[in-house]
Amino acid sequence: MATPIAINGAAGRMGRRLLALAAQDPDLTVSQAVEHGEHPLIGASLSEIEPAATLSGTLACDLSSGAAVLVDFSVPASTARRVKEAADLNMGLVIGTTGLSDEEVGLVTEAAAR
Repeated sequence: MATPIAINGAAGRMGRRLLALAAQDPDLTVSQAVEHGEHPLIGASLSEIEPAATLSGTLACDLSSGAAVLVDFSVPASTARRVKEAADLNMGLVIGTTGLSDEEVGLVTEAAAR
């Protein structure tokens, strides 16, 4: 059974690459792809965002239940927001965002403890 993942920052360069790689991995399924609420591609199909990936679904601005893990390659402010949401939804975390402040690292550490 494939592990359902959510990708934050899915319309960015790394996010699109993660969509493509996840689509090729039989052990993963992209259950959610999210971006900030004002991103111009909100509502676009995932196959439109990353043509190399055969994925169903659309880009959303809200994280919801259903994924086992949140994979985050975004910006520090987005990571801080999504980490709390993911912890509240009992999702594991994989974070590749750089440049986190001490406060943001504290949020990640707190979420990891949950």
